[in-house]
Amino acid sequence: AEAPTTDDLLLMIDLYVADKKPFDGTMAQVVRKLALAEQAHEDWRGAYELVPEQLNGLRKQLFAMEASDTPAAHLASACLDTIGAIRDENGAPKDERRHPDIASDRPWPLPVGATAGA
Repeated sequence: AEAPTTDDLLLMIDLYVADKKPFDGTMAQVVRKLALAEQAHEDWRGAYELVPEQLNGLRKQLFAMEASDTPAAHLASACLDTIGAIRDENGAPKDERRHPDIASDRPWPLPVGATAGA
């Protein structure tokens, strides 16, 4: 969880599904580390800034998983929600699309009351 890649998160989802584990703080930490990079501050020695990282590919994969009728759908939905909360708090990178997969013809954000896998 210290230096994760998107493949690590996808593998983690598979492992959580196999172990029937719910989304937890460890997975949230991995998502946060993927969504925000620490960048040294220009003016303050030893300080850093959190800079949003572009996650178009990961968000598209999670969005597809969320639409499936599988146990991974709930984990994918929680990851997307976490990314959304991070974006609300820290902003999004300029090159990240608002919709995870516009070609899917599915709404985003999901309508209120929509559930993962539905």
